[in-house]
Formats: sequence, C-alpha cells, structure tokens
Amino acid sequence: MEDAGSWFIFSFTVIIPIGIILLSIALKKYKKIKARIYVRRFAELDPIWNESAILNHARSMFNAVNDAWLNMDFNEVLPRITDDLKLEWIQVLKSMESDKLLYSYSSVQIDAIEIIGAYDDLDNNRDMVQVRISGYMRRHFRNSETNELTRYSSPGFDFFADLYTFNRNEDVWLLDKIEYFAGFTKIMLSTIKGYQPPASNPRLTEPGRPRHT
Repeated sequence: MEDAGSWFIFSFTVIIPIGIILLSIALKKYKKIKARIYVRRFAELDPIWNESAILNHARSMFNAVNDAWLNMDFNEVLPRITDDLKLEWIQVLKSMESDKLLYSYSSVQIDAIEIIGAYDDLDNNRDMVQVRISGYMRRHFRNSETNELTRYSSPGFDFFADLYTFNRNEDVWLLDKIEYFAGFTKIMLSTIKGYQPPASNPRLTEPGRPRHT
C-alpha cells in the first residue's frame, strides 16, 4: 500500500504536470501549423492573406508601436490601428500621466514571428489574423520625475511574447489588440492604476475556416 501511495503521489506531482505541459506544447504547435495552412489557402483567393506580407507587417507594427510609446509620438501608428485600440491607449496614457510613468525599451532581439490564428469571413472587414512575436529585449517603465525604474521593471534582457491581433479594413490590416504574455503584463499591472490587459478573443483561439466560394 505504501508503494501504491508513493506511486500515486509521484504521478500526481510529476508525471501528470509533465504530461499537461507536453500536451500544451503539442497543441500550440498544432494550432500554429493549422493556422499557416489556412492562411495559405486563403491567399489563393485573396492576396491580402500573403503570409510573408503579414509577417513583415507585424514586424513593422511591432517596431512602430514601441517607438511611438518610447517617443510619445503616435502620428505614424494612429492610421494603422483600430478605434478600439485608440480608446484603450488614451486610457493608458491618462494613467501613465497620473502615475508619472515613462516607457522605455532597447536591445531588441526578435527570435520568432509566427501566425498562430486566422479567420476569413465572407465579409472581408470581419477578417482577422493573430501574430505572435517573441524574443528578448529590455522593456520597462521609469518615473518621469526621478528617472528610477518602477517596481518589477527590470533593466535586464528579458524574454517577451507579444500577441498582435489585426482586423481587416478593406485591403489593410489594422492593429486591434496587443496582449503581453510574458513579463510586460506584470509591469503594467504593478504600475498603472486601474489598467487591465484586454481579454483574449475567443474567435481567434482556433484558426478560421476557408471562405466559401
């Protein structure tokens, strides 16, 4: 009985968690592969779904967004984001001003830019695509008066994984949402009053379906 109990504890504390992690990794890989298949199928009917163009656009937006927040100059990115994201950023800016916060980033090393979700609708303006951008960078908040790092902000070279969701507007992909899955969310929650990261969009948890012909 003692051996059985020990085996149960070992299974519950070691084998099951490892199995869950491996299953999660496998599911994420499956979803990524499936999303790429759908995107390539969509591209056969509509050139806006060109995979390379989408990835290049996501990289461009990643750089533009980070530069906009670093310089507090949004003229370049405003025409490239949705009204919903503009409203969200206004609230964040108000909170940052109230809390005397300045955003800073440097030393970006992007390791992967991957399409992980896609949705193609009969109505083109309902099309959506999700791109995961991951790598390492220095990203933090400083106090605008003292120039000191805020709590949880690290000057270190930290891993990041940002999920960019784009909505289609005619023949343009507009950035609609950014979700920070590593590091940055903790910083945001600890330094900006009342800020909550946007909820995940359930429509994009699985790759979309092909357009009907």
